Amino acid sequence: LNLKPKPFPEEKELRQTALTNLAYVSLAIANPVVALSSSLQLLSLPDLIDTHKYLANTYAAEALCTLGRFDEAIEHLSPSLLEGLSTPATPPSSGSPTHSASSTSVAFHPSLFSTQNPPNPQQIQANARTTLYTNLASTHILRGDLTEAQACITLALSSVPTSPQALLLQVYLELRKGNNEIALELLKRGRPFLKR
Repeated sequence: LNLKPKPFPEEKELRQTALTNLAYVSLAIANPVVALSSSLQLLSLPDLIDTHKYLANTYAAEALCTLGRFDEAIEHLSPSLLEGLSTPATPPSSGSPTHSASSTSVAFHPSLFSTQNPPNPQQIQANARTTLYTNLASTHILRGDLTEAQACITLALSSVPTSPQALLLQVYLELRKGNNEIALELLKRGRPFLKR
């Protein structure tokens, strides 16, 4: 006789949301060990919601970068994470956008969570793709692989050409290559988007 109560359907999503939020907050307070632990716990759950899987991998990658484990971080930034994403993630707190806790990586743009203009699946995919490739480029930069970083930024900007984070990384790469004039031109052209 099994006397264990059946879990409510919402329990699965609640647990996933709690672990996602714990990883996010841990990154925000500069505790990458807890962020990584929460992300890995989340990734081990059965029937993981695609959005939570995406965020868990993104947060795990950021935590690993903070810990200097760049090769492991890259393993969490696979383009296959984009499959199945069609609804926005639940923001970490009411009214705030889901985004990365540090300046080296980003996630969905805040406008995706506007209740006035609900996002469409194409917007979500484009923003998620841009975020993923921007994070991957940041990780490659940290590893010193500027060629791979450039390839990732090119992919990021092909999805959302106005992404401030991707534009700034492109400027950084141009400066690293000694292309100061190109970097300046990118800043001028991107000025309206960099003020967000």
